Amino acid sequence: MNSVTEKVNYIKGLAKGLKIEDDGDQGQLMVQLIDALDDLSHDVEDIDGRLSYIESFLEEILGEFELLASIFAGIDLDDLDLDDLDDLDDDEDLYEVVCPNCDTVYYADFEDFDSDSVYCPNCNTKFQLTEELLEQIKED
Repeated sequence: MNSVTEKVNYIKGLAKGLKIEDDGDQGQLMVQLIDALDDLSHDVEDIDGRLSYIESFLEEILGEFELLASIFAGIDLDDLDLDDLDDLDDDEDLYEVVCPNCDTVYYADFEDFDSDSVYCPNCNTKFQLTEELLEQIKED
């Protein structure tokens, strides 16, 4: 008996087994209380379903935000000139990089790899780009 609705159904069964009817003051009170519990249990299930939808939606938004954060890692947005955004190459290839320390996935272009060292935007760990890692990045 896990859900609120199951518990209310159990109480309804008990009331029926005890032959509680809505005749008399106490019987009428019990029937009204059980009906109110039944309505509340359906509302709780509805809210629970909506909450699950919102949680999955927020997880999706968080994933998109993390992608954007990895793309803009290291860029000081205060110094960003919005007129320069028109000059960006829309066809620029981004490559998926996985930090060997914290397994954070972020995206970078090969201009980010001018030196042999890369800093993870999440844990700030410096790691070397080996030929093997570069080949793996190019293949992905």
